[in-house]
Amino acid sequence: MDSLKKQLKANTYLNEIEVKDDILYYINNIVNAVMIGTSQTENWVLIDTGLPNSADKIMSVAHRRFGKNNPPAAIILTHGHFDHVGGVVDLINAWNIPVYAHPKEFDYLTGKTAYQSVFKEHKNMIFNQEPINIKCVLKELPENGVVPFLKGWKWIHVPGHSPGHIALYREKDKILIAGDAFVSMSLDAFYNTQKKTNSSVYMPPAYFSSDRENLKASLEKLMQVNPEKAIMGHGEHLSGKKLRVGLQTLLKSLDE
Repeated sequence: MDSLKKQLKANTYLNEIEVKDDILYYINNIVNAVMIGTSQTENWVLIDTGLPNSADKIMSVAHRRFGKNNPPAAIILTHGHFDHVGGVVDLINAWNIPVYAHPKEFDYLTGKTAYQSVFKEHKNMIFNQEPINIKCVLKELPENGVVPFLKGWKWIHVPGHSPGHIALYREKDKILIAGDAFVSMSLDAFYNTQKKTNSSVYMPPAYFSSDRENLKASLEKLMQVNPEKAIMGHGEHLSGKKLRVGLQTLLKSLDE
């Protein structure tokens, strides 16, 4: 009976993937927003906010999962690229909650500067959008690696895709929220030639990921925590052997 209920739920909400009882990710077109917590826990937290104009969809998922009068305690951003902060302004206006990020992302989140694509042909495209300004609610993540409102989780600085990129990790069940430190969907050509893969591990989108030295060091750091399951910013979640072999293969390709 329980398996039937889960199957019916999956068929009803195809873009909502429950990885654990307290972890769900919502697929917002090409990017994932992660919700940690349950309606019974004291607080729940939203990780990343999808593409522009995604706030209503994210709130709809949140209302079903947590109730209409139960906003998250906070939003935590893995980084500030447009496809991860697209709904943040509308969400903080609706929920009146703080947003946490690494301080090295603050210039991109307070209107000071925009990310620049490494490819000249992308100039003036969506990749170079004006930076958002959420200074009024923006807070630094604690220096000790503690994740606000999420007991048992820690954040890990994994630069390369962006200067202040972070991942989140929970030791008790070895679950990693990787953001764009690595992905399981090929995105280098973005909308035009993007295609679903067989859930292998890929580098994050190349139009922003110019710091290959830090990308490699960050991958090595994440491999050291030995995750059993990973939710990425793009693509399906991975677990077990497929995740481990995928990370090893990707790291080897960087060495070559």
